Amino acid sequence: MGENASMNEISHLPLAQDEALGSLAVAAFGMILRNSPYCQISLATVRDWAKASKSGDEDGWRAECVQIIEKAMQL
Repeated sequence: MGENASMNEISHLPLAQDEALGSLAVAAFGMILRNSPYCQISLATVRDWAKASKSGDEDGWRAECVQIIEKAMQL
């Protein structure tokens, strides 16, 4: 995004960042479940990422993801 970015492109940045954070949380959670040697992140961190990405969660998918992560933390 350079000097010529339109206001429409700029207004979508927070949503894009939110979507990316949610995707990162899901991917990291999957790596933890597979016991990947490449994932050095705690479930608490993944939960925090998932919670931070819950804006615009009309269908409740992100909230459900947080619940699943929290259940995994209890195991």
